Amino acid sequence: VLMAAGEELKHTPLQRASITDLAPTIMHVLGYPVPERMTGSVLTSIVSGPVQTKDFGDIPFGEAPTTDGASEAVEDHLQNLGYI
Repeated sequence: VLMAAGEELKHTPLQRASITDLAPTIMHVLGYPVPERMTGSVLTSIVSGPVQTKDFGDIPFGEAPTTDGASEAVEDHLQNLGYI
């Protein structure tokens, strides 16, 4: 079930939507370009205006750099909290 209201939204019934359509639709309503390779699409049946897309290139997944010692500090903190 999806309910939405606002100035940027059309007053038309939504025919079909997936949970993956929510993020690109919210980005569009907030005025952000939607990544071209994003899963899901803007629900154009309920939003106004042209959809702006952008190619953000390759974004590494799960390979965020950490500063020296940060991993050990996080691990120590988690251990002190009893998670590991």
